[in-house]
Amino acid sequence: MAEGKMNTGTRVEQIAGLAFLILLLAGCFVVLRPFLSAILWALVISFSTWPVYAWVERRLGGRKGLAAMVTTLSIAALVVVPLVLIGSSLTDEIAAAIVWIRTVLQEGLP
Repeated sequence: MAEGKMNTGTRVEQIAGLAFLILLLAGCFVVLRPFLSAILWALVISFSTWPVYAWVERRLGGRKGLAAMVTTLSIAALVVVPLVLIGSSLTDEIAAAIVWIRTVLQEGLP
């Protein structure tokens, strides 16, 4: 009869532990929800650039820190440089669009 009481207590502890775990996972999801897209993009980028990192590491003689730095800077340059070029041309186009809109507002459509 003592085993039945201990088994019931163990069962209650298991259910309480499982409920706490589910509550903890739900809380983690609520906290991480705004960052899920960034986390998924980080996973995609790290998975797709792993062969580049491995190649750079082999070329640098197994120096992992240096390989990580070179790979990160290279990928950042490949992403940032085109964005800067597009951004600078976009600012010129926006300035021209603002002049055109002011002209249309003052003089009307041609």
